[in-house]
Amino acid sequence: MLRGLKGGSDAVRGMGLADYIWLDGVGNIHVKKKAIYLVAEVDGQSNVPVLEPWVATVTLQEGETERLLLSPAHYIPDPLRGEGNYVVLCEARNEDNESHPTNTRATLRNFVEAQGDPLGTWWGWRQGYTFGGKPTAEHYVAAERHLCACLDAGLFLHSGQVDAPSGKWSFKLGPRAFPDALDPEPPSCAQMPDNLVFGRYFLEKIARENGWGLEYTNLSVYLSTDKVRSPMDQGEDAQTIADMLLAGLKFPEGSSARFAWRPDIRIGLAAPARITTGGGHHFIEERGLDALADPYITTARILDALRSEE
Repeated sequence: MLRGLKGGSDAVRGMGLADYIWLDGVGNIHVKKKAIYLVAEVDGQSNVPVLEPWVATVTLQEGETERLLLSPAHYIPDPLRGEGNYVVLCEARNEDNESHPTNTRATLRNFVEAQGDPLGTWWGWRQGYTFGGKPTAEHYVAAERHLCACLDAGLFLHSGQVDAPSGKWSFKLGPRAFPDALDPEPPSCAQMPDNLVFGRYFLEKIARENGWGLEYTNLSVYLSTDKVRSPMDQGEDAQTIADMLLAGLKFPEGSSARFAWRPDIRIGLAAPARITTGGGHHFIEERGLDALADPYITTARILDALRSEE
């Protein structure tokens, strides 16, 4: 996350390039590129990028232009470009600094700040995709490069499917049963939507570099709660959560497929939640999502449906 700047000009340690990215309200990722500089140390971290809000002119789908204030919210290293470069996830705001109507990240952030997450949910995503044209060896290499980029950037990469003969690819983000030293914080409702946006962006960037088309084919969201992860749970708590989702999911009238879906829920059994614990735990998978569903709205609506369990 962004931190305050300390030190004067003598603390400058170099320059880099940042991709400022944001969602447009219907799931598409937009990017503007900006030169940045790095400082020696901030809050114990070395060579930290100085990231400032940026007023940028963007082109809308209708061909019109609009000026947005891109407010940095979460940054990660850019493993595709190398050391000193970053990908910066922004919240889109109007020039008067009010949240833009397309800023769905702020919708989830405001919901979590107001309601919290008393159930202790953990989250994960599986994104399916295919590159354009007949599957080739180059597609296989690109899919593996994407997985490595996610891992090198510090995302919660769990696994990936790279099936060259069929061209069916996917990447999964979420709990991975690593020791606490590697994953000190659980994959929370606040950070995992960001992870999915970063993962999609790396994939889209790799496809563009190769001149390929890219189609998202399916998307699943996984979640569990403190009760569901309990060693005493035999699936009853997971079934209760699944039933609550089926009964509690509500969508505004006229919502597009990116913001609403027909629930398709299953209960599964995962590997141990931590490598030091025995046995597995149950989780709930929602498979009814649009392939390019907005992760922030999806997360907020699921959390809202679970509030009656509190």
